[in-house]
Amino acid sequence: MNFSLKIFHFYFYALVIYLFFNVFVIVQGSFLGINIFKIQMVEAFIIGAAAFHVFQLALSKNIILVQKRVFITQSLFLAYSVLSSVLLIRFDYQVVYIGYIIYYMLLFFAINLSLFFVDTRELKSTIESLFKTCYEVFGCSAIVLFFLALLQFILKSPLFELKGEGGKELLVKAELLGTFRPPAIFRSSYEYGILATFVFSLSLSKLLSPNKTIRDYLFFAFALLGVLICQTRNIYFYSLMSAFIIIVIQYYQSIHKAIIKSLPFLFTILLHLLLFYLSFDAIYGDSASTGFADKSSTIVRYTYFIRLFEGYISTSHWYDYFLGWGLIQHAGDSSLISIFPDVFNDDDGTLGFDNLILSVFMYSGAVGVALYLFLYYRIWSVIINMLNKSESSFILGFAGFFGAYLAAGVFNLINIGPWSVFTWFMASMVIVYGSLKNEL
Repeated sequence: MNFSLKIFHFYFYALVIYLFFNVFVIVQGSFLGINIFKIQMVEAFIIGAAAFHVFQLALSKNIILVQKRVFITQSLFLAYSVLSSVLLIRFDYQVVYIGYIIYYMLLFFAINLSLFFVDTRELKSTIESLFKTCYEVFGCSAIVLFFLALLQFILKSPLFELKGEGGKELLVKAELLGTFRPPAIFRSSYEYGILATFVFSLSLSKLLSPNKTIRDYLFFAFALLGVLICQTRNIYFYSLMSAFIIIVIQYYQSIHKAIIKSLPFLFTILLHLLLFYLSFDAIYGDSASTGFADKSSTIVRYTYFIRLFEGYISTSHWYDYFLGWGLIQHAGDSSLISIFPDVFNDDDGTLGFDNLILSVFMYSGAVGVALYLFLYYRIWSVIINMLNKSESSFILGFAGFFGAYLAAGVFNLINIGPWSVFTWFMASMVIVYGSLKNEL
């Protein structure tokens, strides 16, 4: 098998391990009492493989760069992110921290950039097989994890401990409607809900195709049950927006492409308006609501925004608004507490502000937000343009998932962690596949 074909398989399975790494944490904690195999090892291995891939491509002949505009946009965003990170030396930040966020940006884009260099036509069939494998792996996972989540729901317990460095508890425990929100094997019910939404989107698309099977109905049913049992309001929004996009693309192809391309941004604007209303209502209205009307998380996010505004936004130099402050939200990372003690502390944990746009702004400023949104639009536009030429139900399902991705970041942080890396990897692989199918 050609090296480029092997590396695509490696990337996919390495990212699956990255997503489900908590399984290794739980097993090591239960049997060894210590985490020998760490998630940083997986991250470093992925970056190393990407570097070796680029080196191999440099030695190869007949290299074709596909989707040049997306590649250039991603390269610009990566270059700017690294530059804005280096410029954090103007603050009194630890060099280790600056190195950490540069390292994370490399992880975020190292794979994606290497995917756009193609040296074999056989890659098209390889990606098709990976789409099939992805659907089967995550579909079966949705079934297994639902039964685990159901048991957690019944017993009102996660059934395991999830601890990081220094024994720090990583599991986000939450209750809604007086019952436990099951995380399955993830850090939170929200992350479990993302997996359920991913399978929900792919299986819904499959059910709308003429060649559906019993397996597709099973995947859809258990994914939907996972969406419901996670009891996370943002996941409900996410799955509904994804379903709406899939149905619109499938049945209303006469709609102008510009309208379809605007849907993620329209949803994002509407949900931000809803967020402003909920924040106002949480502060000035009746804060004693419970269940799905509970306002405690909104109040916490509002509190963090006030800290950001008073500690950074309202007291900074004009150029900081363009370059950012290097502030990232990564739950469980104790370095954040020492670097930003006025934002994160041990008393209230590291929940943070949980908003994608605000997160990118605090990290890399207004320029970073503009580049991030432009990159998202570039990829989203390519996917929509592909759908008229592709009959792949996987691509349609992923279009729903990715189209709702931006809006899902209004109420929860979605641009940090394994799910973010995996989502952008799959987006890059989808548009590379489209180029291989239609151009080569």
